[in-house]
Amino acid sequence: MGPMKFKFPRAPHFKVAAEEWPPHVYIHRGEGNELIVKGPMGQLMDAIAASLNFTYSVVPGDGYWGAPQEDGTWNGMIGTVMREDADIGLGPFGMSYTRSKVVDFTVPVFLEMLHVLVTRPLPQPDPWGFLAPFTWYVWLACSSSVVAVMLTSARGYARSAGEDQHPLHTNICGLLQQSPFPESPWVPGGDSLRVVVWTWMHSCS
Repeated sequence: MGPMKFKFPRAPHFKVAAEEWPPHVYIHRGEGNELIVKGPMGQLMDAIAASLNFTYSVVPGDGYWGAPQEDGTWNGMIGTVMREDADIGLGPFGMSYTRSKVVDFTVPVFLEMLHVLVTRPLPQPDPWGFLAPFTWYVWLACSSSVVAVMLTSARGYARSAGEDQHPLHTNICGLLQQSPFPESPWVPGGDSLRVVVWTWMHSCS
């Protein structure tokens, strides 16, 4: 018979150590002044008792779950189980290596995720945030590509002009015109206008 199908042929009686810990465990006095455990863990205890065929009574504790003392003994529900004043400690207990050396734990009945809370930072507008994706190697690649396109275009423009050669800066500026006609004679005049046109080309690239 597997452990998941085990059931006592005759119902034994167990003593269960329990401490009140809302909302998991509530302890009340019954009509006969006996202790009755309620809440989710009480319902779990009733389900286990019905499944394994045993009865139980609640043993009051000293208000602690269980920690080692200087003399080597334990207090709380773990100490109650170690002294055999109770057969089961209801908990729920936090599993630790120290506790596992003196008592046996069941499989976890639930997992509790604990977190540390901090204030959520407010978004701060950054007027230069659009430059964040442009790391140094991106800037280097963009600048290199602009220079390469300018030099290649200037060389091709100079070859197509035949004997009518122009200075390099004139050829480059001539290639920046917006006119769809390659024979258009317009070129930017003045260094300031050329800087504006070059900046436009760099931003479009």
